[in-house]
Amino acid sequence: MRNKLFMGLILVLLMAAMFSPLKQVSASSEKSYTVKLEQDYKACTFSIILNDDYDVSLVSAVLTDSEGTPRSFIQNGDSSLFCTVSDCKAGIWTIKVQSKGSFPSLRIEVAKSNPSATYDPNQTIKVGLDIANLNIYFEDNDIVISWDESENGSVSVKVTNLSNNTVLGSAVVSEKEHSYRCALGKDARTVYVSVVPTVSASIDGAARTYTLDVPHPPEVSVTLSDDIYCISDYTECTIKGSGYSKYSVEVNDTEIISETANGGEHFRIPLTEDDATDITVWIYDNSGNRFSFERHLIRDTQPPILTMYADYDGLTVHDKVLKIEGKVYEYKEVKVNEETVTVATDGYFSHECQLHEGITSMSVTATDAAGNSTVYNFDVTMASSSGKSLTAVIMFFIIVILAVVGIVFIFRKKKTSTSEDEQSSNNKPKEDIIISTPTEDEFEFVEKNIEVEEEIDDEDYDENFDLSRDKVKAKKKVKVQKTVLEKVKKKKVASAPEVVEAREPFITRELIRGMVMVLVIAGICWLLVARVFMFGYCPTESMSPKVVGGDCYIAFRPVLANPEKVQRGDIVIFDKNDEELMKRIVGMPGDKIHFDDGYIYINGEKYDESGYLPAGVETACAKTFEVPENSIFVLGDNRLDSYDSRYWGDPYVYMSDIKGVMKVVIPTHSILGKSKE
Repeated sequence: MRNKLFMGLILVLLMAAMFSPLKQVSASSEKSYTVKLEQDYKACTFSIILNDDYDVSLVSAVLTDSEGTPRSFIQNGDSSLFCTVSDCKAGIWTIKVQSKGSFPSLRIEVAKSNPSATYDPNQTIKVGLDIANLNIYFEDNDIVISWDESENGSVSVKVTNLSNNTVLGSAVVSEKEHSYRCALGKDARTVYVSVVPTVSASIDGAARTYTLDVPHPPEVSVTLSDDIYCISDYTECTIKGSGYSKYSVEVNDTEIISETANGGEHFRIPLTEDDATDITVWIYDNSGNRFSFERHLIRDTQPPILTMYADYDGLTVHDKVLKIEGKVYEYKEVKVNEETVTVATDGYFSHECQLHEGITSMSVTATDAAGNSTVYNFDVTMASSSGKSLTAVIMFFIIVILAVVGIVFIFRKKKTSTSEDEQSSNNKPKEDIIISTPTEDEFEFVEKNIEVEEEIDDEDYDENFDLSRDKVKAKKKVKVQKTVLEKVKKKKVASAPEVVEAREPFITRELIRGMVMVLVIAGICWLLVARVFMFGYCPTESMSPKVVGGDCYIAFRPVLANPEKVQRGDIVIFDKNDEELMKRIVGMPGDKIHFDDGYIYINGEKYDESGYLPAGVETACAKTFEVPENSIFVLGDNRLDSYDSRYWGDPYVYMSDIKGVMKVVIPTHSILGKSKE
């Protein structure tokens, strides 16, 4: 009997153990929690926060105070319930939670007011629920918390990363501000947000809290211009993708477009100011979170500022290379024709242009990053040197003229001498002619002489052929004898025989003396032209009005004009870059030269050029020069059409390169078809 009782007791215990879990499961739909208040408080807010993504509508709760008075909890948002009680007494408070489904994971918080002996029961506690229109959303990788203006004063906000339980941000936002932004970092997946009026921050449970998952951006692509610079008044935007509900556009933080999504957008974003422009395109997901696509543009419609050091258009030069100079601002690239030019940090640039005979057309183009450009077009004429020497030509003509004059003089002298001999022969007495009856031997001699005379007469004599006086005389006698022979044949009368003398040589002393005279005169002329004087011709207007294009000139060579003794204002002919040029001396060794308002300043003093330049002539140049020793600085009188020291790479002329100093201008321009303007 005892064994049976013992076995029954064991069986009852086993059954109790088996049914014990079922009892616990059944009780899980309702749980009770106790909260102990150590002292009295003005008020307390009891909050039930569901930790899981649980439907709060399935949960209900009842709060019972230490005296047994029950109070119901009110739903607070999507994940919490709360109950606020004023004049809370110390003791044990019970919270009974019921769930219509499986029991959720939760936690209980109590917001307690400071204890006070003078507690006003009509005073209310400022809690998170009092913050109007509280809105929490994600913006890119930030969380943004905003609310409307209210009488809650400042607001305390705290954001915690639940992935590692680190506080991402905490701040007290002043009553003048109505939002708080907190960066989430790369590893944040779920965040916990607490928002409470600062006056109630010390009360447990007064805050409104949220547990939020960090969203992913929708699968959307936004295409904006890849160029930083823009010259038009708009830029185009294209949106493609899905999973977004609307889009908006901000330009420099001002919203200008806000539209509902159509699944594919293409539109223009207006640009109104010539300045840097920040464009932000916002894409909104279905929960109100938004994600940005940004582009920084610079609208630039102003072209670069290009300044040339001189007006090169219409310039006539004599070198094969022209150096141009200038300055440029707000540019990206500078080209001369199609060749890129290096520009210094201060905007200065220079370039040596290769020229060909005649007119060379060129352009300088400055382009900025936006594509605006400033173009300077100019034509340059390459002509012959402005001081072309005529020395060799003049020497050649002088020698030819002297030779011709000498030969004519000599032969005129011979001709005069021959005429005198003929006249003297005709004036001789008639005794020179002997007429007699010849013998047989004499007749035979006369026939031979006649044959000789006939042979001589058959030759083609030159009028200028040089015959001596004796030959002339012999010829006369032979002619007389022939006449006599004819008479002898008829009348048997013969003349006395005459003998024909030999001719004299062609080169005579008179001819040699004449040639020597010609050579001596030519040598003297050569020395004067090649060593003393310089004859030249100016084909251009670079020295106008003093020397007009087409004028000839006479200059003194260094024998008469020492290059080291030239003076400011002299017009000199010199060699420069394998060319013979003519310019006026403006700067002497040691001079410091600069230009201001069209005038030349030498060593700080204004240089007076009224002696050779018309009134109103300006000298354009933006550079400063310091003339070195044994050198000069030169300019053409025609300042608008002269390629001179202002433009050369080496602006100075060495004294040793001076070939002459101009002294006389021969105004031949009218003969050559050029008129002096």
